[in-house]
Amino acid sequence: MIAFAMKSEGQGLAQSATSGPTSSAARRRIDAWLRLSADGRVTVLTGKSEFGQGIRTALIQIVAEELDVPLEAVTVACPDTDLSPSEGDTSRSFSIIESGSAVRQAAAQARSFLLSLASRELRVDEGQLTVRDGVISDGSRHLSYADLVINKRIDQEVTGHAPTKDPLRSRFVGKSVPRVDIPAKVTGGVAYVQDLRLDGLVHARVIRPPIDRPDIVLEGLDVAGAIRLPGVIRVVQNGHFVGVIAHREEHAIVAAEALRQSIRWNLPELPALTQLEEYLRSASCVSSVIRDDGAVSEALATAKHVINASYFVPFQSHGSIGPSCAVAHVEGETLTVWCSTQSIFGLRKDVASFFRMSEEHVRVIHMEGAGCYGQNGADDAAMDACLLAREVPGRPVRVQWRRQDEFAWEAKAPPMSMDITAGSTDGKIVAFDYEYWTGPNVSRYGSNGSSTALPAWHVREPAKPFFLQGAGSNLSRVLANAPGFYSFPGKRIRQHVSTQFVPLRCGEMRGVSAFGHYFAIQATIDELAAQEAIDPIQFTLDFTDDKRMRRVIEAVAEASHWVRGPAPSGHGQGFSSFFYDRPNSRGACVVNVSVDQSTGQVKVTRVTAAFDVGRIINPDGVRNQMEGGIIQAISRTLCEEVRFEGQAVSTLDWGAYPILTFADIPDIEVILIDQPEEPSGGAGETQAPIIPGAIACGIFDALGVRLRRIPFLPERVKEALAARATVSA
Repeated sequence: MIAFAMKSEGQGLAQSATSGPTSSAARRRIDAWLRLSADGRVTVLTGKSEFGQGIRTALIQIVAEELDVPLEAVTVACPDTDLSPSEGDTSRSFSIIESGSAVRQAAAQARSFLLSLASRELRVDEGQLTVRDGVISDGSRHLSYADLVINKRIDQEVTGHAPTKDPLRSRFVGKSVPRVDIPAKVTGGVAYVQDLRLDGLVHARVIRPPIDRPDIVLEGLDVAGAIRLPGVIRVVQNGHFVGVIAHREEHAIVAAEALRQSIRWNLPELPALTQLEEYLRSASCVSSVIRDDGAVSEALATAKHVINASYFVPFQSHGSIGPSCAVAHVEGETLTVWCSTQSIFGLRKDVASFFRMSEEHVRVIHMEGAGCYGQNGADDAAMDACLLAREVPGRPVRVQWRRQDEFAWEAKAPPMSMDITAGSTDGKIVAFDYEYWTGPNVSRYGSNGSSTALPAWHVREPAKPFFLQGAGSNLSRVLANAPGFYSFPGKRIRQHVSTQFVPLRCGEMRGVSAFGHYFAIQATIDELAAQEAIDPIQFTLDFTDDKRMRRVIEAVAEASHWVRGPAPSGHGQGFSSFFYDRPNSRGACVVNVSVDQSTGQVKVTRVTAAFDVGRIINPDGVRNQMEGGIIQAISRTLCEEVRFEGQAVSTLDWGAYPILTFADIPDIEVILIDQPEEPSGGAGETQAPIIPGAIACGIFDALGVRLRRIPFLPERVKEALAARATVSA
């Protein structure tokens, strides 16, 4: 049971400040999700983190809709382990699916309950009451929500049975409203954890080896020189972990550089970058067969057209514009950390386990950081701050990574190597044999003495790295298990996920493994269509039964004025589609490309994309997500590759790791197909997987050559053209 209640001074009778609603019983209580104040304002509590996807704005719309209050009366509190419900990670495009559903039910239950109170107070049937902007009326008398609950304590659970609003008669949901997180970002307000300044704040830097692995040894360090520098409070050495704490940030920077010049590491030798694919395929791994049916080998043996192809995606960086940052503070037995984690409760558990503390003595408060859509250095910086704050109890410690630190230390999107053998006969795919190798994700949060945080690996009593097998391959299930989208008879899916670093640390990135999978899958489907002399969009529609997906494909074909040229002309169009099963989202695009054959330079000139993500909460917010994801995916396809040599990552700045520039951004048209009577799906990751395959197919249309290794650098285009010329000769 829960108190959805108010005191006369306007403070909710909330649960205690040290016990967030983490249990399933607590999460059933209305005030695990909503707080109502005496002035009529509503505060939404969520365990989902905002990092640029617009979740705060969407939750405001949902609550305002169900409670019948103005948008401006609703705010969303920062996720906080002392206050928020435990909702797992903010990942997989699940924020609206999970948190949106929860707050919708809580708000509907609260509205129903408040109407029943008003009915008793006014002595009229509930059917005679109306609600507008938080005021209930029987036509002549009026009661605000605050009037009804002030000085009362009412226990109420969210049963899930309260009626929610008719989606076809929405006032706020389905309408574009301004994002609430934008104003502070464009006016210089406190928008990010980097902006946080607490009384008594001190500044810190961490000195690490040039790769993000645990198997390093610190062989020498001159502490004496750094400790004498102006403003330095302490140099911290704990095993192979080294940090410096200073009164001012510039003092910490100077001291860190002095330490960096004196430090000596014993580092493992990395394989040559040119051997990465071979290294990946030969690494120890866990192999499994996801699906094997339809007599694949027999079908391939009798197929009229057979394609054999290999594809490769390298390590890639999140390229977060703002390097990672966190602030930690030790007060008595309590350790508080402010950071841009994607799981406040997961990080709390990891911190408590690592420091052998009770979880009730660790508080994690989310503040937005640079958007990463995956696993960048946010949690590592948080653990850095916690380690250093324990050295100066009572003083908040701010850890700020450098640009070079972010590129060297963050978890990279894993490399993937894919082999496909596919066959078709009489315009139909008869078999699809798909096998791939990938690195393990070092999962976000460890257990039983393991951890994913870099500093936890380097201290005197280190935690073990925690590998999550299969995380780099989870979206292969779409091809394996979605017959409505891939209704051809023979499918064999085999995966090999390494059990070691390959050779760098891997982590999730936008689109997860689907970015690589659907590059390979769509390019192969396009190649089969060419062999069959069938338009690739029609070829795809022929094995796609799902009506919603067909509508998405048909919409993008019409809007893009799709046409495949009769012969290569330097300009081309490529098509791709993707079904993201767990968030239940569908996407398709047509990409226009132009290729300069003399230089090999590929330019994407236009992207037309259509999406069905179920019921849309904020169309402008969804469009923003789609456009941003499309731009990032183009950049990853054309430009981005993490490089290393010897014993270090070498792509440490924007010059070495270029991303798409403003001048290179194409015209983008996003078509949203709203399904107001369907559940909301996820929007954050549906667009990334459709881009690389579409660009590859567009290059084939433009030049008549197939590119199978990302990124599509000019030299790779020229190599493909030269190889074609050699074959022709």
